[in-house]
Amino acid sequence: PAAMGRGNTGAYRPHPAPMFKQHDRPDFGERSTISTMLTRIDGETYDLSSFVDRHPGGSELALLAAGRDATTLFYSYHRRMDVAKKYLATLPKVDASKLEVELPVQVTSLGTARDEDGRTKPGAMAMDEDGFYAEVKRRVNEYFVATGYESRGGLFMVFKSLVTLGLLAASIYFVVVLDYWMFAPIVGILMAIAGLSIQHDANHGALTPWPAVNWAFGLVDDLIGGSSLAWRHQHVVAHHADPNDADLDCDTYMEWPLIRFNPGLRVRDFQAYQHIYGPMLYSLMAFAYGFGDIYTVLSGAYGHTQLHKLRLSDQAVFWGGKAVHFGLFYGLPIYLHGVVHGLCCITLPAMLAGGFFLASTFAVSHNSTGAAYNVPRGVDFGELQTRTAVNWSVWGDCPNHIAIFWLLVSGGLNYQAEHHLFPGVAHIHYPAISRIVRAVCEERGVPYNSYSTFFDIYAEHLKTLKLLGRGADDEVLAAEPRNLASCKTIEGAAWKANCIPGEALDAKAPASGKGASDSRKRK
Repeated sequence: PAAMGRGNTGAYRPHPAPMFKQHDRPDFGERSTISTMLTRIDGETYDLSSFVDRHPGGSELALLAAGRDATTLFYSYHRRMDVAKKYLATLPKVDASKLEVELPVQVTSLGTARDEDGRTKPGAMAMDEDGFYAEVKRRVNEYFVATGYESRGGLFMVFKSLVTLGLLAASIYFVVVLDYWMFAPIVGILMAIAGLSIQHDANHGALTPWPAVNWAFGLVDDLIGGSSLAWRHQHVVAHHADPNDADLDCDTYMEWPLIRFNPGLRVRDFQAYQHIYGPMLYSLMAFAYGFGDIYTVLSGAYGHTQLHKLRLSDQAVFWGGKAVHFGLFYGLPIYLHGVVHGLCCITLPAMLAGGFFLASTFAVSHNSTGAAYNVPRGVDFGELQTRTAVNWSVWGDCPNHIAIFWLLVSGGLNYQAEHHLFPGVAHIHYPAISRIVRAVCEERGVPYNSYSTFFDIYAEHLKTLKLLGRGADDEVLAAEPRNLASCKTIEGAAWKANCIPGEALDAKAPASGKGASDSRKRK
């Protein structure tokens, strides 16, 4: 293979190769909410109508499957597949040939699954019984059986969430009511922490085993300016299934052309400076969510991801949440302190600080040296999630107090790989799960990317932004080690996460031996 070795890790850098056809962000086409309650899982079409309200994880998560192929959602959110398939067997099947509404078909065969223009076709990743993801799941299930722990958070997560909300409420009182305006950025940062460590788990259904409690804490997103409804579609559906895909991951393409987060998107001249202005734009995230979600709901879709048919309760939560947020963080400061002082000294600093903290924490996890882009269809789902994620400050890679701090403050997003492998598991379990994931990566020759500190990964993030902005895609790709044994291609070419059209993968290739992982550490 045309590749050069990287130290003694057993991993490889791919030979710089031509990209598939670069393009602008996808054309969203006609935007409207989904009207059907049908879903497709493993090629079978089911009617969700009678099951939504009795879904063990809550109706909000079940509705995400409506009107789309939910195979990836089904397998990634259910740790115990034997239990999940028993519930699935109770759903009425529908003859797909008689459907009035055509559901999207996921590609399950091996190959790159790209159309004649080089764009990604929606498709499921491989989930073979002897594959990487199946093995990680098996060992994680054994861990929970052996320890007796509940995989969701329980009372500790409720207590931690209440403490965080208490701190946020106190900061709002001191800053907004008592006018200690110089501490306004602290309000914004606490808002971001509430979003990261409370609503994130809650809207994934991972905060507690109780759907009603998860729903209640999920409303924190609406309080801080986002929308729990829009977030579940944007994050759970559009991001988790296809991370770092230029056509299917909204987090990758929605910021284009302002920021180029993916080698598959077209380069614009001004993006050469995105490593400088990008972090400044991160500060605007609070405003983008606060107002952008309104457009999402009115148009019926976020990017290419359509919203499910909105119930009266969905409408009430969305518009009620916007009223509370804008009233508390815009109206109250203006009412108490006037327009200029209220907006310029309280609202603006809080939103800018919170937006920067929140966006920076999200952005580094998929856009730093080590992350793969545009992974081909047919690659093991767990390997996809691990290759496209970059961790930082995980247990064992940094002082324990630093690891605990980031685990609690970021809601476990410093364990990005573990979160993407098990989004329905509470983040307090990620340190233990990470040891399992590392071990399987070691055995299967899959890179496990991890930096010692947030400052290390942020520096690599800025470096990646700079390279992507200047079109130096070969350097971005060459900086990422890959293992060839589990990703053998036709014609003996090295792994290409950027999927040259027509290239196929042999997912059955044997895993390489011990020592083939690449654990990225910056001491």
